[in-house]
Amino acid sequence: MAHAQHMYGNDLQKVNRNAEAVAEFRKAEQIEETYYREEHVETRYDWHHIHNLDLMSISHAFMGQMKDAEALWREAFATPAVSGLWEAYQAKWPEFLIERGRADEALRAAQKLLQHSGQWVAPWVTFWRDGHMYTSTSLRRPMWNWQLQKKKPQASKR
Repeated sequence: MAHAQHMYGNDLQKVNRNAEAVAEFRKAEQIEETYYREEHVETRYDWHHIHNLDLMSISHAFMGQMKDAEALWREAFATPAVSGLWEAYQAKWPEFLIERGRADEALRAAQKLLQHSGQWVAPWVTFWRDGHMYTSTSLRRPMWNWQLQKKKPQASKR
């Protein structure tokens, strides 16, 4: 039921009616919360919860409401990941931090994502900070073998 409500917000977002989309995402959130409470379901087991937070944060960002967007992405990042889908949504938190010029926080968030991602770990993480590229050292290694390695950027050969 929550996802059906959410889909209307998704359509509104596609036509740049973001304030209305947020209202629909909030309604979906209320339906979710009622379901969790009445059926004794933990939030972390519902894939839709983090998806709804993600689209709601995107709508806030489109409207320039970055504090609201940040709060929602922070909540999504704090929710324990139970699948690769959730991790894909959580990877947006370091991206948001980079876009806001908060590279040190982004690095810590990316490291946390890699440490806690277990079997669903993203195949790689790369971003720039202080003129250096940070990237995971190998593909699909167990989480305890992942590290972030500092690399000098290569000059473009045009």
